Order: sequence, then C-alpha cells, then structure tokens
Amino acid sequence: MKKPRLWLNDLKSGKNAEVYITLAVATIVIVFDLLGVIDQKFVAAAILLLLALLAFSNLNTRHDLNLLNEAVSTLKNNENELRFLKKRKQVGTIDKLIAKARYIDLSMMAGHFVLLDFEPWEQKLQEGATIRLLFANPSDDEHICTLTSRSDPMTEGHVDDLQRDIIRAVRKLVSIQKKNYPGRLEIRFQHIVPAFGIFAVDPDSPDGVIKIEMYPYRVPIATRPHFFLKRNRDGEWYEMFHNQFEEQWKKAVEIDSVDWQALEHSKIINP
Repeated sequence: MKKPRLWLNDLKSGKNAEVYITLAVATIVIVFDLLGVIDQKFVAAAILLLLALLAFSNLNTRHDLNLLNEAVSTLKNNENELRFLKKRKQVGTIDKLIAKARYIDLSMMAGHFVLLDFEPWEQKLQEGATIRLLFANPSDDEHICTLTSRSDPMTEGHVDDLQRDIIRAVRKLVSIQKKNYPGRLEIRFQHIVPAFGIFAVDPDSPDGVIKIEMYPYRVPIATRPHFFLKRNRDGEWYEMFHNQFEEQWKKAVEIDSVDWQALEHSKIINP
C-alpha cells in the first residue's frame, strides 16, 4: 500500500503550517526576483516576514520541548512513586525524619532504634515537640511470645530479649520524662499484635507524613517493607493509618498501670 505523503497529512491536520508558509513565500520571492517582476522593497518585506515565521516556529519548538521535558519528569516521578516500598536502610535516619516535627506519634514493637539513636528524640523534646510512643506490653507473656514467634527469625523465641529491650527503652524515656519534659512525652503499652508499625510526623497538619513499617511473618528486620503516605497526596489511606494509631492509643494502657518495673529486678533484666 502506498503511504500518503507527509506534507499532505501536515496540511490536512494543520501541523507545521508556519514551515510550509515560509517555504511557499521564499519560493515565490526567489522566482519573482529572478524574473525581475518584483520590487526590491517587497523582497525586503518578504525577508522580514520569513524571519518572523522562523522565530515563531522556533518558539513553538521550544514550547514543545518544555512540554516534553515536563512529561518526562512526571513519568520519572510516577515511576518513583510506584516503587514506594523501601527497606529500612532506605527510609532515612531518625534525625532527618523528625527534623521539623512538632508532633510525633510512634507505634512499635520494642523500640530498638530509640535505644540506639536516642539523641534526636531528646533534642525534639528540648525544642518543645510532643511525642506519643506505643510499645508492646513487656509484662504480658502471651503477647510477647506471639510477637517473637512471628517477627524476625533471628529473634524467634527470644522472649526475654524482647522484654529486656522494651523495658530498657521505656526506663530511659521515663528517666528524662519526669525530670525535664512532663506532659510532652507520653508512653503507653498495647496488648494487640499489630500488622504494621506507625511513625507519624505532624499527622494533623496539611503537610503530615506517615511512615508504615510492615510486619510480615518471620521476615528479617532489615528487609521489612516500609512506605510513606502524605496527607496532601494520599488522603483516604493517610487518614486510615492516622486513625489506626488513634485507635491503638485509645486501647493501650498507661505504663504506670502495668507492673513493668518489677521486671527490672527479675531474671529478665538481670539474668
């Protein structure tokens, strides 16, 4: 089948009109000038017209290139968004995650990173931030056994270790809570076995961000999937996970209502 000529398609669709007008005007001016039937002032005017058409064509080309660059940038951003699952080492350090935070809500199992990197948390309290922390209940043996049986294979069955980590983290937090930051640091114990951890930064603000850490069955801590939700982007899902923290917080108990301190003097803390 014979392919239609490109210039016919362009003329029918109106594409590249300025290019074809430029070619037509240039051809007519050249022919008339060679035949000597056109005044030189018209030649000059025609040249200015051609230059204007070329400038217009160049502007259109630049505009199209800008649109193309924007489209490519959008595709790249969308591709990054699709790859939203990240490993622990890819989510950023604690100090960067909470750098500008005024309110922080955190639901977790043991709080290893609170012990390992405590300075950013104390700094936020010094800056006047309000922090709410949810830990697993260390005095609930059945609860702790369930957590260790489904979490990192390396810690499976290590009930004492999990209890020890929780108590050490809470003890450290309580020590500064009473001395320096009453009312700005709240800690509770929960009895549920959550399917995910919640790390919310300024959750009620328009720019709120929530990091979710999934708790798959017997998956190492380092390879657990994490993802971020933004209030101004992920509306419905953001609100769902925000509400999940609030529900967990309501069901949790004050740490003073649990005899966790007695464990400090038992074989769990001092084998």
